[in-house]
Amino acid sequence: MKNTIILPNSLGILSIDNVLNQAVTENLIPKSTQIEYDFKKLSFIDATGITVFSNLIEWLRSKRIAQSFINLKPHSTPIRFLDDSLFFERYLKAKLSKDAKPRDTTIPLKLIKHANSHLWVERDCINWLAARLQISRKALIEIKICLLELFNNIRDHSGVDTGCVFIQHYPKLKKIVISLSDFGSGIPANVKKVHPNISDGDAVLLALNEGFTTQTTNRNRGVGLHLLAQTIVSNGGSMAIRSGAAHIHCEKAYKNDLSKYSGYYAGTLFEISLRTDHFDASLADEEEFEW
Repeated sequence: MKNTIILPNSLGILSIDNVLNQAVTENLIPKSTQIEYDFKKLSFIDATGITVFSNLIEWLRSKRIAQSFINLKPHSTPIRFLDDSLFFERYLKAKLSKDAKPRDTTIPLKLIKHANSHLWVERDCINWLAARLQISRKALIEIKICLLELFNNIRDHSGVDTGCVFIQHYPKLKKIVISLSDFGSGIPANVKKVHPNISDGDAVLLALNEGFTTQTTNRNRGVGLHLLAQTIVSNGGSMAIRSGAAHIHCEKAYKNDLSKYSGYYAGTLFEISLRTDHFDASLADEEEFEW
């Protein structure tokens, strides 16, 4: 029997729960072999909304669940944003509008395997940001650290190999937002292998502590997530983490547990905001000094 999921009015970091609860059980079992997404109510979607929606679609694809879209309004604001983000080109094999193209302010939706992540960060992402912000690659070391640690987290904690990522520049707000999600086992499930009785919120907070490790990898044991949080805090930015029943917010201090949200995110989602006016624009790449 086909399961029709009516997308919420606004699709983002919290409202994705509405979609997830209709699509899969808490034990990651699809509720139907056929799903159609109804766009009739959707009036807003942001970079994180696109990331988590795509992440769900990709996971259901891996389970051979048939998926389709209905009530698409090509001229509505969220549909145009999705089209410009190449969402429909990926999932319908064609853009809704022939004029749809990536916006100057975005690195639109990408699916990146961990094996390709370092090359993508170095070659594609950092080069785009340097050109976009008109600063040197060296000045973007904070973003580079964040992105590499995000992809390392997918490998170390999720049990999957691919992440959905979307990056958007907000010039007027002087910030860059990075959204990255996977549909793996999630941080709490991994931490509970060591601390079985801990809550999901406390599990993510523990994973953020310097020196904590589940010993599932030899890479930078106990450093990764702590380094990520410290980098963001030193920039004056913020980070939200959704994983399992946890919703953690890191800003200035990074022990603000917002697990009061009742939703369950099957996997891990990072939404990172970095201040562009805190990058050191005086730094120059070494090759710029060559005679």
